Amino acid sequence: MRLEGNCSLQNISNILETLGCRPCSVGYISERLKEYAQKLSNTLETDSIKFVLFLSDELFSGSQPILITIEPQSAAILRIELAKDRTADTWKSHWNVLEENQFYTLGLVSDRGKGLVEGFKEAFPDRPYYPDLFHEIRDLAKAILVDLEKAAYKAIGYEDECYRVLDSARSDRVLNKRIETYEEAVEATNQAIQLYEDYLYLYPLQI
Repeated sequence: MRLEGNCSLQNISNILETLGCRPCSVGYISERLKEYAQKLSNTLETDSIKFVLFLSDELFSGSQPILITIEPQSAAILRIELAKDRTADTWKSHWNVLEENQFYTLGLVSDRGKGLVEGFKEAFPDRPYYPDLFHEIRDLAKAILVDLEKAAYKAIGYEDECYRVLDSARSDRVLNKRIETYEEAVEATNQAIQLYEDYLYLYPLQI
């Protein structure tokens, strides 16, 4: 419940009480989880050499990183550790322990975290690195749904401002200049909107 359901201790307590499980107090659950954690190794053990694809990322406990590597097909946690930082050297040490436990990498899937990627390329220069699809799509979505949309609205606002000041012109020279600026703003707005709409149309086709 804690790991897979992301449930709070109070919610776990409520669920257990509903199911008729006793004891189910928050304090009891907290102590049991601590007891389990102290008995479990933070690195999976195996009796034979395993070649696996590493799926690695960072979680956070407050501001302190928790490094985690799992095996993608089974979702087994190969190693999880509370670390001092997320540098390349720290990640290399993390994976070195996995090799000591007979888990050898076929490659890495991860986000583009600087220390994570640099550490893997330094530790395993002959192994492939694959940026994970979730983060790639998320970054692409931000570029389209946020950045391009903001740019379009900014262009619309500037066009509206150019139109608003047209009436304040007091000479033909100033009026002609402002008309020229307004027409340029209209063109820029049309281009920004068209770019946003084109990407918005194409984005779902790439997923």
